[in-house]
Amino acid sequence: MTIRQLKLLATVSECRQFTSAAKRLHMTQSALSKQIIALEKELSTRLFDRSFKKATLTPEGEQVLVYARRILREHEEMLKTMRAVTESRRSQVSISAVPVLNPYGITDALLQFEKEHPDICIQVSETATADILSVVDNGQADIGVIRTTFLEDNCYHIYPLAEDEYAILVSEQHRLKDSERVSIGMFSEDHFLLMGDPYYATFYNRLFSACEQPMSIEYTDMRVETIKTYVQQNRCVTLMPRQLARYYEKPGVRILQLENSSSLFLAAITRKDEEPPYAVEQLIRFLTQRYSVLP
Repeated sequence: MTIRQLKLLATVSECRQFTSAAKRLHMTQSALSKQIIALEKELSTRLFDRSFKKATLTPEGEQVLVYARRILREHEEMLKTMRAVTESRRSQVSISAVPVLNPYGITDALLQFEKEHPDICIQVSETATADILSVVDNGQADIGVIRTTFLEDNCYHIYPLAEDEYAILVSEQHRLKDSERVSIGMFSEDHFLLMGDPYYATFYNRLFSACEQPMSIEYTDMRVETIKTYVQQNRCVTLMPRQLARYYEKPGVRILQLENSSSLFLAAITRKDEEPPYAVEQLIRFLTQRYSVLP
């Protein structure tokens, strides 16, 4: 049992729907369901009645929720106490980010901030979105940098740093290589090889949901450069944010504009339920001013 699972339980009980809760938590419904099922197995009891459209707590679930909220309150009090102890000597800002800071110029921005603020040290770690949300929730990271389509949230302050959209990458040998604009449905004969972070799946699913024909889709943990090599050899096509595609430009690969691709933001997030330290406020202000005009 984890603090994260208890937070998921509380959020589902508030939203009364797994779909709404998943959107609030920036995770897929299947990932959320797996976490709740794992908690139910550990407690050997069913927490939600799923026989209706709404997720309703069972009597046992109501009892568990009481304990969960108590544990979450105690956990938050512990974190506040420890932050208060260390705040006076804190002069560093920890950032947990998806590994795309370079393509959007954010690494350069962080280095510039350190030059202008020599008393503040920035520590950056790169990981998957689920881990970022977890360490921000637990106070192990001051700032998270994630991809999101949302700019409002109940749990986090969201500061957009860059706006992007998805593009389709094809080989120069591909039949549609000269198309100015394409739709997902035009690639029903192709095999899609997509980046494997499960949080990207929420964006991909929206794009594929409008397709009338079943699509051949494979998720992989390959790096961007490797995926583009497969595309170059006409073994597959792929979807990725346009800025990412341009940054890792590769001969023999065409970047095609995608119709009906909604905006995708790279954003910094901080928790809403606490006052950020001075150093964090300074960095957020610096970044939002630098990126006040989105590319």
